[in-house]
Amino acid sequence: MAFKTGNYSHKLAISLAFSLGVCGSSWIPCLSADAPAAPLKGSVKVESSAADRLYADGKYAEAAAAYQKVLATESANLTAQAALGMALVKQFKLDAAQEQFDKVIASDAKFARAHTGVALVTMYRLQGSNKTYLDNRANLLKTAEQEARLATELAPQSPEAQITLGNCLKEQGRLDEAARQYEETIKLDARNTEALTQLATIQLAQNKLDEAQANFQKSIELGASNSTAHYGLGRVYLKQGKVDDALKELNTALYLSPNSAPVHDALGAAYEAQGNTVAAVREYQESIRIKPENLQAYFRIADIHSTRGDLEQSITDLHSALELEPNNSEIHLFIATQLLALERFNDAITEFNTVLEFDPNSIPAGLGLARASYLKDRKEPGEEYFRSDEFAEATKALDRLTKQYPKSNELQMAQDKLRMLSGKAIRLAEIGEPQNLPESLAMYELMFEGGKINSSDRLATKMIGSADTLKQVLQIADTALLIRDLTNAETAYKRADAMDKGSQRVRLALSRVNRNRDQAIRYAQVASQLAKRKQLSAAIQKYNDALACDPRLASAQLELAKLMQKLSYSTASDLRDAAGHYRCYLELSEDLQAKERTSIQKIADKLDERATKIKS
Repeated sequence: MAFKTGNYSHKLAISLAFSLGVCGSSWIPCLSADAPAAPLKGSVKVESSAADRLYADGKYAEAAAAYQKVLATESANLTAQAALGMALVKQFKLDAAQEQFDKVIASDAKFARAHTGVALVTMYRLQGSNKTYLDNRANLLKTAEQEARLATELAPQSPEAQITLGNCLKEQGRLDEAARQYEETIKLDARNTEALTQLATIQLAQNKLDEAQANFQKSIELGASNSTAHYGLGRVYLKQGKVDDALKELNTALYLSPNSAPVHDALGAAYEAQGNTVAAVREYQESIRIKPENLQAYFRIADIHSTRGDLEQSITDLHSALELEPNNSEIHLFIATQLLALERFNDAITEFNTVLEFDPNSIPAGLGLARASYLKDRKEPGEEYFRSDEFAEATKALDRLTKQYPKSNELQMAQDKLRMLSGKAIRLAEIGEPQNLPESLAMYELMFEGGKINSSDRLATKMIGSADTLKQVLQIADTALLIRDLTNAETAYKRADAMDKGSQRVRLALSRVNRNRDQAIRYAQVASQLAKRKQLSAAIQKYNDALACDPRLASAQLELAKLMQKLSYSTASDLRDAAGHYRCYLELSEDLQAKERTSIQKIADKLDERATKIKS
């Protein structure tokens, strides 16, 4: 499906551990776990130095208490006030931190570290769940950028100001600019693990894997307890296909940061790549426990259940996600495709229409709506669904999308599928050769549904033979099963079984193939008995039921065509259907004598001629 569940990224949490302090516009190094102590200068006292050490060691509550002790004797000490603000930011006490920075700026509008602190407070507010802040995200980030940029102008040699500006730019998606700021930080402080990690994170997002790996490793060498760097390196290894190395780094990151939802997400992806879906689901569930609004984790769990063949559970997972974002068109689309696979056509049509309400330009929703509408009509041929208002609306939506995207072969083939229900010819020659798997699947489906059995078989054989991943093989198999091409469904599922031995999903699908074949034969036998008793309408219904289970049942195609031809009240649609069944019989019966084949072909042609003379 076309929603975003395959290659996906996890946004790193903003990690703002700094190694420098500032006094007015003159930057004074403070102690860091990654750097040796530098001598303190000016009016900063021994108590302030001890507080700086606590801050550098990540003991922010103790550092705050120590800075308050300094301020108890030197209330006008702007350096201590700004440092106290920073310690409060680290504890997420944002209002108290803002109060400290405001005091400093009121006394000295050019005190750079206070402006850096205001930028941090503004960004940190966006990490909470306050809707007012989140709705005003863009403006708040602009404000943070202005404060950080002012800090860099006041103190251009400050790594702390440079990295804060880089973080502001990164959060706005301005990755190239942010990378330059991190590089500037590293020039000023080559041992700044935060700048190295953030730069590597951007390089990872830009798929510069070698550069990202080098910078993550350098950051880890300088500070082994850097959870974010271990997490980032794990994701690099995951992208490189080094799953064992990825698991090692991600488990280290988890040890250092047990409550990190992104780390659990990445571990889930690593276990998925390893084929351990039980462990993957466990990690995604843990991610949701930590961060319930994590939609990506719901998607991944739903996808795993779908791959296992447990579509009902997959839909339940997606409904949990829908509670968080009821108007998320991507979730509705995923649910719609699962409902379609379950052959719950009415529910699928409702969901596809919902997607088009939220996103009128969704090609996948248009394709799905056409497919569900066609299959609903084929499942209940006596109902003439194609004459309904609902079908007319589906056709209208598809026509609109086709006009908007005239080069989409998939849309044109979906349009043909709906046209076919009213007896119009398909336009395979005009559409041309398929260029990719989705187009090939659409053409295969159109050929098979249009009675071009031999052509559809050739295309199916080609697709199954050239598919190089389990996902592709299953996609072909699922399509074949949905349209009841049991022969090619069986072939594709058996190839999938060879690629994934003992798959419960494949075993259940092959069981469905056999059940459909058996059911088709039973329906055809009942139909034959009804026809002998001259109960034509009931016999026609049962033959339709047989062909709904297995359209390749040649005898049912022939007998149904004969019965429909006999109806005294035949409509144009009935006659065209009868002609179609005769032609399907010819496609399925390659051993017919030439004379018999010619005779049946003439009958089909005459039925089409009669149909054109009847007003629909």
